[in-house]
Amino acid sequence: IDVTLDNNMQTYSKIQAEYVFKDFFKDNPPSSFTIVHQGSSPGGLPYAIGQYLSKGQTYRVWMRIKGSGSNYMIHEVSFIKE
Repeated sequence: IDVTLDNNMQTYSKIQAEYVFKDFFKDNPPSSFTIVHQGSSPGGLPYAIGQYLSKGQTYRVWMRIKGSGSNYMIHEVSFIKE
């Protein structure tokens, strides 16, 4: 999983990404989350863009989803402070 937090992109295994997100959400507990836009890339991969609010900070969230058979998994997530 590719994860970007404040313009720092790293690639993690599923287990590593869980710990990274636990730490992020512990430090930045959500006050709200809204999907702003969703669609598909020219190659047909679904994506969503959202707005995450925490402690008076606003983050633009970008998620890219990858299909595997009949399952969909998050392939890339970005939290960029606005």
